[in-house]
Amino acid sequence: MTVAGVVLYLAHRSNRRAWMVSLLWSWFGLALGLAGVVAVLYLRGNLSAAYQAVVLFNFQFVGAGDWVQALGDWRRAVDALQPVQFATWLALLGLVAVWFGRRMGRFPRVLATSLLVWWLAEVLLALMGPSRSMRYWQAVWPPALMLAACGFRYLQMSYRRIGRGQRVGFVFVVVTALAVLLAPTWQHYKWALASSYTEYTNEVRERDHLRELGRRLQEVTPPGAPIYVHDYSTGVYLYADRPCVSRFTYPRSHEQMAETLVALEAGRAAAILIREGQGGLPEDYTSESAWARLEAVLADYELASPGAGDLGYELYLQRNR
Repeated sequence: MTVAGVVLYLAHRSNRRAWMVSLLWSWFGLALGLAGVVAVLYLRGNLSAAYQAVVLFNFQFVGAGDWVQALGDWRRAVDALQPVQFATWLALLGLVAVWFGRRMGRFPRVLATSLLVWWLAEVLLALMGPSRSMRYWQAVWPPALMLAACGFRYLQMSYRRIGRGQRVGFVFVVVTALAVLLAPTWQHYKWALASSYTEYTNEVRERDHLRELGRRLQEVTPPGAPIYVHDYSTGVYLYADRPCVSRFTYPRSHEQMAETLVALEAGRAAAILIREGQGGLPEDYTSESAWARLEAVLADYELASPGAGDLGYELYLQRNR
């Protein structure tokens, strides 16, 4: 993004393009923040592992077939973008206004086109992500918000130029569109709010379970010793103050499950927690062969007594500890 800012600045270098300097400084701030992250990872000795997990791993799971599949999953993109469809339509309005409007000349068309390409690229990458995680869609927000600002500006200019008698109808149309487009967002908000309220009002909250489980793990494992929780409860690592035995706190593909099993077979985990009833992970990622390998690993461990049964887990400790 910083390189793109430099290119745009050189291409439109003039006094009338002073806003480009501000845009360049914004991108420079982003680059500076990323540089800070890289510096912290380097000082902590985790830079190579982070590069492997973020860059090499994602390239490993993105092949030609993934691009084709991503283009065929456009309906999933429509569903995923429903909660932000108001901003998306506003961005589309801004894009049309920049391309065809006569009074939006201060915003270069080449920049609007670049933002559109950026947005489409982020949607494509979100579709083809190996974990299919909803958080991948967060990357579509920066270009969408920039274009949505143009759309909002166009509505503001239109409102000022129409007659007073037409303003009531204009506001009515805008408010109606706002109510319709924000309905999915309100539904997601109510669901999240209800979940948070339920978690808060429960007599025993999930964080209380995690805190108790973390305290138990601190008692039976050395400080800094890796552990493995065969479940989606990543908070166990936080409250136990213990790292995961592999790069993945839980598997998101067969390949990730296989890599985790290799780490377990090497005996790196001081403790292994299995959800009671062999549950917790999709069968797609924990196949029968994976369970067989995991059970072979558990043969070198002993079931702790007392364990963590009251917290829903079976706790296995290495025999030589």
